[in-house]
Amino acid sequence: MLTYLGFNLVPIEKYDGQTNSREWLQLYSTTIRSTGGDSYVMANYLQVCLDPAVQIWLTSLPKESITSWGDLNKKLIVSFQATCN
Repeated sequence: MLTYLGFNLVPIEKYDGQTNSREWLQLYSTTIRSTGGDSYVMANYLQVCLDPAVQIWLTSLPKESITSWGDLNKKLIVSFQATCN
């Protein structure tokens, strides 16, 4: 397990845009918190845990359109709710 600034980096199944985004975010945030991470870590580590297509979505968001972890959660859920199986 790698450690970065006191946060233990753990393997998390990548979000592919096909699974339920709300459920995946719950698992993601629980995993990050259980290893000592906070909302800052969750927001910054998220891109590592996204498949390339979802990374493209994230990086294409308008600059400064996300102001908090909660805001990012809402945007991801709304954007991918129609594509989940």
